[in-house]
Amino acid sequence: MAEILGMTVGLLSLSVQLFNSSQKLKHLYSASINASQKLSTLSDDVEMVALMLQNLEAYRQQSDVRDDTLLVRCIARMRYSAGNIANLVTTLETRLQRVRIFGKLSTAFKEPDVQRLVDELESAKSSLIIAHQFYVECNRRQCETHEQQRFMVAYFDRTLGGQTALLQAPMTQWVGLPPQHVDQAEQVTGQESGQSVDIVQQRSHRIEDLAIRKKTRRRRKLLFSTTFQPWLFGRVWQIAMSRGVGESMICIKSWNVVPQDAPIL
Repeated sequence: MAEILGMTVGLLSLSVQLFNSSQKLKHLYSASINASQKLSTLSDDVEMVALMLQNLEAYRQQSDVRDDTLLVRCIARMRYSAGNIANLVTTLETRLQRVRIFGKLSTAFKEPDVQRLVDELESAKSSLIIAHQFYVECNRRQCETHEQQRFMVAYFDRTLGGQTALLQAPMTQWVGLPPQHVDQAEQVTGQESGQSVDIVQQRSHRIEDLAIRKKTRRRRKLLFSTTFQPWLFGRVWQIAMSRGVGESMICIKSWNVVPQDAPIL
């Protein structure tokens, strides 16, 4: 753990070290008229790496990453590369100070030490990009996890709060009453609940009776007949009407009424 803290705290010192190297390279570039453009590009890259180190340190302070194995390796590699960059810049500065003719500056940049400087810088940038992406991804996942946890906690709090309120609602009106009043209130509540149950049962029975009557009426056919007296028309009329599902029928019958001793024609 102490090794991890030492590595992460050293990010700022690495950033300062790279800034110093960048300033030295810029000074060498501005001090010579015939300096190569590679020197300016190299100083800008070193400064960019220093800024990325500061950004990485800001992410480290905001996040809480437990598995820092990749981070330790990347920081160790960056520290080694930054030290080589500083040593190579110092060597280059000393070598250029020995050269009194500015025209030989471009020749000095063709030496193997300068190529080593560029290679070490690229290695430091690659290690830094890996560490930076690692921290950004971990920070994003942790933010999503914390957000989901807060949402679940708030949801369960609301659910439990609503259930507790429903359970405590019948007792809120009895708070502060003497024991005998509480017993009376419970008896009254029990009677009211029993009456309400009886009322509900009566209503349900009525609904069932109405449903049975409606079914019986639908099944039953409407039948009726009437007979006209002989003194009114001299004939007997029988009218029958029946109605079923989807059909209706009317039946009419008539008989002639004659005396018992009437001759047969």
